[in-house]
This record gives sequence, C-alpha cells and structure tokens, in this order.
Amino acid sequence: MLDSSFPMLIWWGPEYIQFFNDAYLKILGTEPTNAHLKTPGSRGQDCWPDAWSSVSRLIERVLSSGTSEYVENELVPLYRDGKLDNVYWTYAYNPIRNKSGVPEGILVVCTETTNTQVQLQENEQQLQSVLDHMAEGVGIVDLSGRIIYSNPMAHKILRTESARFPERSSNSPEWFNIHLDGTKMADSDHPTNVAMATGKPVFDYEFAIECPGMERMYLTMNAAPITDSAGKITGAVGMFSDITKRKHTENKLMASERRFRTLFNSIDESFMLIEMIFDAEGNPEDYWIRDINPAFCRQTGLTRAACNQTVRKMMPDVEKHWIKTYGEVALTGTAVRFEEYNDTL
Repeated sequence: MLDSSFPMLIWWGPEYIQFFNDAYLKILGTEPTNAHLKTPGSRGQDCWPDAWSSVSRLIERVLSSGTSEYVENELVPLYRDGKLDNVYWTYAYNPIRNKSGVPEGILVVCTETTNTQVQLQENEQQLQSVLDHMAEGVGIVDLSGRIIYSNPMAHKILRTESARFPERSSNSPEWFNIHLDGTKMADSDHPTNVAMATGKPVFDYEFAIECPGMERMYLTMNAAPITDSAGKITGAVGMFSDITKRKHTENKLMASERRFRTLFNSIDESFMLIEMIFDAEGNPEDYWIRDINPAFCRQTGLTRAACNQTVRKMMPDVEKHWIKTYGEVALTGTAVRFEEYNDTL
C-alpha cells in the first residue's frame, strides 16, 4: 500500500486507527485545516468528525458482512487551496481479515473524479440551455409512457403549464391524438411508443391533437429510443413542431386542386398543360405534354398515355408553328388567341 501511486487508506481495529500512503496525502491538498486528516495512527472518528456518522455506518456494514462496498462519484467537500471545494470521489471499502478470516479493518482505495463530474455538470448545463432555447418542443418519457421531462417550447406549443405536463398522457381527457384521417390514434401508435417498441427512430410523423374548446392542432414529430450503457431501452425522446398553419394551407390547396380538377375533367373545352423545352440559345425546340383533360382526348384522339411525353417524340412531323407559338407565350407571359391546323391529328 505504501509504495502504491494510487490513493489508499486503512482503518484498523476497534477504534479504526488510520493509516495511508503518500498518494492519499496529495489529494488532501496543503490546507492547514486538513491537518487532522493527515495524522497517521489517529482514530478515524477524530480525523473525520463531521462525516463520521455516514463513514462509520459504511465501515460497520463492510465489517459485519465481510463484503466490499463500491461508491461512485460521491460528493465529499474538502478545504483545499484556501477554500471549500466540492470534491467527488469514487472509492471501494474492502474488508481486511485477521488470521482467522474475520474482518478487523478496512482498506479504502479511492480516486478523485472531480474534474470528470465538473465537466459532466457543465455539459448538462449546456444541454439544458440548448433544450430551453430550442424552437422545437422536446419531451422525454419513461417505459410506461409517463412524461419525465419537457422543455419550455413543449409547454408553449401544447399550451399547458410545466407543472401539469407530467400528468398528461398521449391520450388524456384534456387532449387526445388523432391520425390525419381523423381516426383516433392508439397509444401504441404514438411515435415515442413506436420507438421504444421497435428500438428504431421515427422521423417526420404527422398527427393531430384535439383539445376541448380549441381548434385541432397538427404536429410533426421525430422520436428515438433512449438506452442505458448496456443497450437496454429505458424510455424515448420526442421532438415536435407545430405545423397547424402549414396543414391548413395544404388543406386549402387540396380543396383548390379538387375544384380545379373537377372543372378540368368536366368542361367541354379541351385543355393541355405543357412545359417548354429550349435549346442552348433560348429558342423553343420541343415541349412536354404534362396533362390533358378528357375533352382533349375526345377532340384529338390522344389518350392519357400522351402525358409526360414530348410532342416531337410522339409526333415527329408536328408543324413548327405550334412549338414557336407556345414558346412565345412561355417567354413573354402574354396570352395568345389563334387558329391553326395540325395534319398529324
């Protein structure tokens, strides 16, 4: 023990007489107030009066059970360099046995983990700052689906108080989830539950939330499982945004498209939507037929198979004045009314 570069301490006998190596002294620093900790041969209770109640319980437990105790990253403040430092320790209490095999002392092997813990705390603070200022809502659930964390944007989007957020589930009296087609979403369909069930992330899942007395709210969510160091799933994180305005716009566009399509398909006049093709000098040389209505098919004899083909591929001998006229309309943005013939048709 004395030659080891790893900090070690022994408490021996009924009064827990203290012995230690030079490596242990180094971690105590040079503060004079630590002198009582640096006295070999002193009783443990005299060296650690403030912490002895907890230390002695751990010692007695090891001596009575004969098994080691291991503690990670425990905070034990010490006066060092003129101030009280929050010092973190990882240590093991190991029984020392007499010739009969009965534990009579304790060997403590320890290491200071303060730097690691400080870095971890700083990282957690940085992460917390990022979460607090994210434009997306963030929620973390445990395996039961209970919300154990939510950031400020989550409360803002879902219009709920942070204190009450954990009380709510994905389907509760105050809100319930529905699919985009209006059918109720089962708890098992929620992206966080899917991520936990499959062990795989879920991306861009869109659904709606209905709350009594409020308009339907639309969300898009990414979710991913959370695992421990052994790879076991312990929960899930969901990140979501409010897309209600976007969905309303999409619904209006869909309604407009339906109205247009109804008119397009039922009107007696024939319609053809084309996309011009220009050469390197900007002159029109061909065009794509993008869409035609039933009246166009009846009047020309073409079928829907003409869609997404070029006119020159379909009718190699088409008169140039068609391409020239359509090209001028596309280039100038000026509508033209004209009468022409088409021998191919």
